[in-house]
Amino acid sequence: MYKFIILSLIIAGLMFGCGQETGKLEKGTPEYEFAKKVSEKAPYFDPDANNPVVTTNQFDLTSGMLLGTIYQTAGNRTSQFLSIDSSMLRDVLVNNAQQLAEKELLLEAAKERNVIVTQEKLD
Repeated sequence: MYKFIILSLIIAGLMFGCGQETGKLEKGTPEYEFAKKVSEKAPYFDPDANNPVVTTNQFDLTSGMLLGTIYQTAGNRTSQFLSIDSSMLRDVLVNNAQQLAEKELLLEAAKERNVIVTQEKLD
């Protein structure tokens, strides 16, 4: 069951990309509350700190961007996500961050070469 959840999060995360510009989650929002709960098990991902998770020459992927994307993707399955033990949770977060960063780098490279990537191709 957990493998299905993790795989679903990774695939869906690829579809959403790095949506927010700054990645800072607003206090009081469901995304922020989700991120606060995640940070109880993985403190580096605290939404108040909004730490960089991946840094490239083109962009930074922050914990807020990552957890916001995961929240949008997981929807009502966030409780299952939060039930994962701490070490597995960190692994899932790192894997999702890598996938999102790779996707963004590929999209940036395509843009630089004037290649148009349709939403259909992203899905």
